[in-house]
Amino acid sequence: MLPSPDKVSISGKSTLVLDASEVVIESLQLNGVLVVRGDPGVKVIFRDAKVTEGEWSPARLEDSEDKGEGQPDWVKIRGFTMSREGGVVLTVSGKEGDEVILSGDLKTELPE
Repeated sequence: MLPSPDKVSISGKSTLVLDASEVVIESLQLNGVLVVRGDPGVKVIFRDAKVTEGEWSPARLEDSEDKGEGQPDWVKIRGFTMSREGGVVLTVSGKEGDEVILSGDLKTELPE
């Protein structure tokens, strides 16, 4: 849900992955990579949140040394993988009905 779309800014180089039961983005500045995973039934609220770390970009298989050998068929059909450099990954834990507010500069290194 975006109650105030004018308070949300997502740059063209950004990647946003939301995997939670309910997400409310009140205000967010995203100029990087943000991945949020939430426990079932937990409401995740972004309020005055900012992310400026990381960049994911497509890497063509034909440009790689092995030309995609060893990759799953679905990757070969697609023709590219994602080159992942940094970013923020957050796992939001809680029980059914909990609300978790994410605010400020969000920083957590994304595992490789």
